[in-house]
Amino acid sequence: MKSKKKAILLKNTMEINRITLVNYRKYSNRTFNFQKGINILCGDNAAGKTTILEAIGFLITCRTFKNASNKEIIKQTESVGGVSGSFLVEKTQKNAKLLISNNYKKITLDNCDYKKVSDYVGFVKVVTFDNGDVNTIVGTPANKRKIFDFMMCQIDKEYLFLLKKYKKTIKEKSSLLRRSSIDNKVSHDLLDVLDNEIFDLIVLLNKKRIKFIEDINSEIKNVYKEFENNKESGQIRLKQSFPLGGSFKDYTAYRAEEIKTQTCMVGPHRDDYIFYLNDVNIINHASQGQIKTFAICLKLAYSKLIMGKTGAKPIVLLDDIFGELDAKRQNSIIKMLDVGTQTIITTPSLTDIDKEILCKANIIYLEKEE
Repeated sequence: MKSKKKAILLKNTMEINRITLVNYRKYSNRTFNFQKGINILCGDNAAGKTTILEAIGFLITCRTFKNASNKEIIKQTESVGGVSGSFLVEKTQKNAKLLISNNYKKITLDNCDYKKVSDYVGFVKVVTFDNGDVNTIVGTPANKRKIFDFMMCQIDKEYLFLLKKYKKTIKEKSSLLRRSSIDNKVSHDLLDVLDNEIFDLIVLLNKKRIKFIEDINSEIKNVYKEFENNKESGQIRLKQSFPLGGSFKDYTAYRAEEIKTQTCMVGPHRDDYIFYLNDVNIINHASQGQIKTFAICLKLAYSKLIMGKTGAKPIVLLDDIFGELDAKRQNSIIKMLDVGTQTIITTPSLTDIDKEILCKANIIYLEKEE
């Protein structure tokens, strides 16, 4: 039994071997090589550490840490930039390329062009953490939905399909409500058709979100036990604007208000995620260190959930995770990562990292002059 499990894990190894940045932020043309296990990008502020990590995430997900525009990413004075990289996925070499200008993205995987980002994303699983992820906890409901939707889409392609369909249908309904206001005439028949489709999608999406929260909470519980030695416990609760179990009649009860406000009042597009530390809303009493710890534990739990759901070990990108954490916690984070998981970490100093970890790590030193 053990030997079979080991074989599965080996089969689903995911690693990045090399990345090349061309006219990407400060880099004109630079290539960086990575190894299995732990990789550490070390250098002072403005040395380009975060840029490299961002570029890896961008190549895998077509998203940047701060949702920067193409114009912001491309090096000043240049009109075209891009990222390319080589990956090992289930013992197979894959080559990806993302070319960008101010007006377009061109996505290529193994010489095959992809017009839709949704068709491309997912060939490699990735878990990222940067300081902006604290907004997962203290940010707006819209920002939290966006982050959790991406997390779920990596694990569940059906969720991605349902979410895209739901957003499209909600957009159609919103447009109809606005037209109804302008024309001073409401097409209840057409609203009935859209509401039936939306209601069915709400039920399916609600079930998937609830299941995801149950699964991630189970992993968070285990991570906190290991990380905090049972001193604290974290939990996420899904606040649904239209709860699972509501009927179609309950949903259409909002119609008069929707026509009046020209707004789709309830559904997954209005859900929120609330974070609790020791059964108290984390926003009400937690320190910055506790909030950051929760955000890190969430990503560690998500990494483990990906492995459990897909059998794949994701690439883990950790940008500046050590601020506000003592040396003990810093090393605990690294040691908690699953053996064999490729991890790329940025840090301004190696001083507080265990020598045992450093001996096994691939350390890349960066200078400001680069």
